[in-house]
Amino acid sequence: MFRRATGIGLAALALTGSVVASTSVAQAATKCVTGTWKLTGSVQKADQGFTHIVLSGGAGAVTKITSAGAVTFTFTGSKKLTESGSALPGKIAGWAKYDKVLTFKAVVPGGAKGTISAKHGTAAGNATLTVVTTQPAHIPTYGPKALAPLLNSGTASAIPVNMAFTCTKTALHLHGNISLQGVTAVADWWYRRA
Repeated sequence: MFRRATGIGLAALALTGSVVASTSVAQAATKCVTGTWKLTGSVQKADQGFTHIVLSGGAGAVTKITSAGAVTFTFTGSKKLTESGSALPGKIAGWAKYDKVLTFKAVVPGGAKGTISAKHGTAAGNATLTVVTTQPAHIPTYGPKALAPLLNSGTASAIPVNMAFTCTKTALHLHGNISLQGVTAVADWWYRRA
């Protein structure tokens, strides 16, 4: 998320999905994490002092991962992420919505556990992000903003592009956490094989 209104909490959610540089080459073998996955739900939490933010939802987004390291997020038809939380002087509420298609290249390891690492500067596609704050009411709508340029510039979004994973034949769990300058953030995404 990219609004000043909710402070560093949403910046932390952004960091949980940020793209980092990687010079490794993706392995070309069949891997547990490869294939097409449909998001069943996600929860992302960030805390700093009196600011506590939770984003949840997004079901229906489809992620395709190839063993060569091509990753495609199709957000068309997916549900909104609901935002809730609190910060001085009161409550925070709103929603975020991803739309269309995002692609990038990544290092995709073998095995049932590992870390998917996006290659910096490879994000492309027409995906957009819109953020609407309903409480407090004076915060303007953010977006829709093109997602790929944000990722390529190092500004991030709360989507899983650099995450530890655990997978089985039918399920995929992506997990990330960060602790930086007083901010702690934890993010989880749950998928079923499509």
